[in-house]
Amino acid sequence: MNTLFYSFTIGMLLAIIVIFFIYFLKKLNKTQLQQIFCVNLILTIITCVFTLLQTPLSNILNIEPIYFSYLYYIGIIFFPVSLYFTVDIFINTKIKFKQRHLLLFIIPLVCLFRIMD
Repeated sequence: MNTLFYSFTIGMLLAIIVIFFIYFLKKLNKTQLQQIFCVNLILTIITCVFTLLQTPLSNILNIEPIYFSYLYYIGIIFFPVSLYFTVDIFINTKIKFKQRHLLLFIIPLVCLFRIMD
């Protein structure tokens, strides 16, 4: 009974968060600054949600805590890149995404694939 209640509650909370993001991201005429703040917010919420769910759910549902660490690591690993783009937008007001910006994603992607092994 408790497992079902917790699973349902977590599912509802995540559904509400997803609906909020869909509504927020569908807003028209967004500037680059609004878009990058949405990305920062999503990464921060991913990190916070899985960090807060780690302790109660690992005990109740007998899930290893490392699996939650894998999930909140996604938010942590990409946050410095999004923070760089936030600073770059503040400095230059508008930026154009160039191929050299793709180099910023190499280290996070390598680290992300490395933890999957």
